Amino acid sequence: MSLPPNNIGKVSKPLTMTTTTKAGGGGIETAEEDKGAKNEFPLPSVWVTDYADFSAKYGLCYRLSTSHTGVHFNDSTKMVWEPITGRVEYYARVKEVVSHNNAGVMHARDQRQAFHMETFPESLNKKVTLIKYFKSYLSRARNGREGVEVVRCSPYMDPTPVLLSEPHMIEDIVYVKRWLLTPHAMIFRLSNKTIQVCFHDKAEVILSSESRVVTYTDASGHRITVPLYSATSHSNEIASRLRYTKDILCELIQNREL
Repeated sequence: MSLPPNNIGKVSKPLTMTTTTKAGGGGIETAEEDKGAKNEFPLPSVWVTDYADFSAKYGLCYRLSTSHTGVHFNDSTKMVWEPITGRVEYYARVKEVVSHNNAGVMHARDQRQAFHMETFPESLNKKVTLIKYFKSYLSRARNGREGVEVVRCSPYMDPTPVLLSEPHMIEDIVYVKRWLLTPHAMIFRLSNKTIQVCFHDKAEVILSSESRVVTYTDASGHRITVPLYSATSHSNEIASRLRYTKDILCELIQNREL
C-alpha cells in the first residue's frame, strides 16, 4: 500500500535539468572530474530498476538490480523472489506493543517467512501466483502495450551487474518496505535503509545511509556517486534534486510515515 500523499509532492521550485556533458561520452561534470579524480565512492549494492503499479487491485511489483522480483501488496505484506535458486521471502506485517517512556506503544514490524518456490505454503497460493505473473509481466510488458505501464527508473545500465554467488544475494535479500508516488517522482524505501527517488523524467537519486553517499543518475543515464556532505556543491542539477528529496523525506519523517 502506498503512503498517503498529503500534498508532499509540491516543491517550492520547478525541477530543472542543468546537466553538462563532455565530449566522448560525457556525464555530470564536476570539479573533481575536471581535475582527473576518479569516482571511488561505494556504489549502491541494490536498487529498483523497474516497477509497475497494480495498487488499484493488488499492489506494486518491481524488479531489483539483482534480478529479484518483488511485490509490495496492498495489505502491507511483502514478497521477494530470487529466481535462480527459487528462494522466496514473505514478510507479514505484525503489530505488537513495546515499552517506550514507561508506556505501551503499538509498533509494527515485518515478520519473515522463507521458503522455496516449489514448496510454498498453501496459505500463500494467491500471492505466489501473483508474483509469478508479475515477474513475467515486468519482462514482457517493457516492449508491449499492456494495460499497466512498466516504468524503468532510469536509463542507467550497470556495467558490472551483481553476481548470484555474492553472499547478500541469498542471505540478506533486500526488498521494498515502503513506496510513495508524488507528482514528480516515485520514492522507495528499501529494507537496507536505502532511499531511492525515481523522477518521472528518468533522473534518479539513491541515498545510501550506511556509506553516507549519494548516487545520482541524470536523465541520459550518466551516474556519479559523491559524499552526502558535499553533494549539493557538485552541480545545480544535483542540488535541485536533493532539495526535493529532502523536503519529501522531512515531511514523511514528521508524519511518521517512513
